[in-house]
Amino acid sequence: MSLGTIVDKGARRPGSLFIDGLGSSEMGFSLFRAIHTPRTNVFNRCIGKPLEWVDATVLDDEGRKLPPYQIGKLGVKSPTITPGYWNDSLLTERTRMNGYWLTWDMFYYDEEKNFFHVDRIPDVIHTKKGPVYSLQTEELLMKFCPELADCTVVGVPEDGKEGLLVPIALVRLKKFVVSEPDNLAAKLNQVLSTHQRQTLARVIIATEQVIPLGPTGKVLKRDLREKYKGILAGNTSGGK
Repeated sequence: MSLGTIVDKGARRPGSLFIDGLGSSEMGFSLFRAIHTPRTNVFNRCIGKPLEWVDATVLDDEGRKLPPYQIGKLGVKSPTITPGYWNDSLLTERTRMNGYWLTWDMFYYDEEKNFFHVDRIPDVIHTKKGPVYSLQTEELLMKFCPELADCTVVGVPEDGKEGLLVPIALVRLKKFVVSEPDNLAAKLNQVLSTHQRQTLARVIIATEQVIPLGPTGKVLKRDLREKYKGILAGNTSGGK
């Protein structure tokens, strides 16, 4: 940011300008743009504003448009969006709501139409106290717990029963850091409580081999949910 110069309001000023775009194979193009300068002050997983030809909104479970700052499903309309998935009409239908194509992400937007990513829809943890957004929880813990090298939060059935879930965390510690799970859980939950977030039901100190990764390096949370679904009932092969 400190290198180079940019033209700002007709004057040349020091600093760089970065343009970020968000898209996917299904979108066919980058549909959102975020421009960062030395004076940028909008972050918090902000992906910027939709491009000029894009109609973007946030929908509730019934497909109704939500007002600013309410979290819901991101829906987009654009001439570039795929007409559907090859030989999979069911999946194609599931990605449509009220005329919008769903990205399978949870978002909100502000009064200036900046959009903010919250979580992937399958990764939201539905508890009796309300939804827990796994990405928000992970980033908060990584920010305030310097001993963590990595953190993954998933939902598992409470007491091993079907129905509502509770959050657990699998964490990797930085090299030479030693901590007992109970002590670490107390610290992590203190951070969450301080920031008015739901606390964790269990903390597992894991190795890299315990946390499965996909080809692009993303954590396979669906595999972790399956592996640890019985942990609160004492029925799991997982652990350190």
